[in-house]
Amino acid sequence: MIDPADATDAQRAVLAEWSADRALTRTPANLWRMLVASPETMRAVGKLGAHVRVGLTIDTLLKTVVAAVASKQRAYSYEITIHEARLSAAGIDPAEVHATAAGEGAGVLPAELAAAARLAAAMAAGDRPRAADVATLRDLLGDAGFVQLLVSAAYFLMLGDVAGVLQPPAE
Repeated sequence: MIDPADATDAQRAVLAEWSADRALTRTPANLWRMLVASPETMRAVGKLGAHVRVGLTIDTLLKTVVAAVASKQRAYSYEITIHEARLSAAGIDPAEVHATAAGEGAGVLPAELAAAARLAAAMAAGDRPRAADVATLRDLLGDAGFVQLLVSAAYFLMLGDVAGVLQPPAE
C-alpha cells in the first residue's frame, strides 16, 4: 500500500484526480492506495468508479441494491458496510435484499429492487439472469438505464474480486 507522502509524482497526480472526480477531499481508501502502484490502471478503474458512483442517471436505490449484493457476493466488507447503511437509511432491510438475491426472500421488496438483487446475484455467479427480471428492469429503465445497472453491478463485482486478491487492510 502506497502512502500518499511516499508516492511518485504520477501516483500523487492520479490520487488527486481520484478525489477530484468524486468531489472528495479525503485520501482514497486502502484498496485505491494499493491500485496506485499502477497509476494508469488506477486512473481507468477510478474513472469507471466515479462514473458509477456519481455519473449514472438511474435510481440511486437500484444502484445501491446491486452494489450491496455484488459486494456481499464477493465478501468485500468495505463496500458492504457502505451500501447496507444506505439501504437501511432508505428503509430497506439489507438482510431481505440478500435473501431475495439468494432466492429466499419474503417477497416484501418492491419488484424492481427484487429484480435488481437477483440480477446482481446471477452476474456474481456467472449465471444467466431471469428473463422476467431483465424485462422488469428494461421496462423500468430503458436500454440505456439497464446498461448502466449492469455496469454498476459489474464494477462492484470487479472491486470485490481485486480486493479479494490484494487484501487491503480494514479501513
